[in-house]
Amino acid sequence: MEKVKDLEQFCRIVLSCVGTGYNSYRINRIPSKKAQNSLKLSHILNKVENQYKSHLNKDARYRNKKQGYANYRAFYFMENIYIFRTSGIQIENQENGFKAHNDKINFKISDSLDLDLFRDERGKLTFKLGRTTYRAKKEKIKMAINNQDGKTFHTEIKKLGGFPRYRGIQIQKRDLVFFINRLQKNRRVKFNLPKYV
Repeated sequence: MEKVKDLEQFCRIVLSCVGTGYNSYRINRIPSKKAQNSLKLSHILNKVENQYKSHLNKDARYRNKKQGYANYRAFYFMENIYIFRTSGIQIENQENGFKAHNDKINFKISDSLDLDLFRDERGKLTFKLGRTTYRAKKEKIKMAINNQDGKTFHTEIKKLGGFPRYRGIQIQKRDLVFFINRLQKNRRVKFNLPKYV
């Protein structure tokens, strides 16, 4: 099973799945103890891969589709296994927990990060920070400005630069810059914003 290295790769794979007909999904969380044990993790990933036949090559997936069977794609990222499924005849006893996404999915990647996949006003798939993550980020920046804590402020701003450059996230960053400028003006504080925000 494919192990995703970073958030950028995760977003690319999800967009590829949703954009190519994988119309439902499920997310399985692996307990931390098992995820940290490489032998147990390897066993779990192999079991899921064999169960859903998510390792099939392009030709095998095409034959499946031609015969009316569903295809599956599974990958592992930050203690979660993400499984996407196309329409078609499904594997027996394996369909519990799959949800249709209708181009809207909230991914709770960790305790401090969630991402929303959605279609923007142009009809294109993009990502934005989930409501919880965005509000927490905004609140931390507000506290830093109110307390005139430059170190915390710049740490939070630096974290913003690490997010993938998708339209939804870029719009949120722009909104945060307006929010920061307004707040700094009211508080008469001036922290420099780097260009990558």
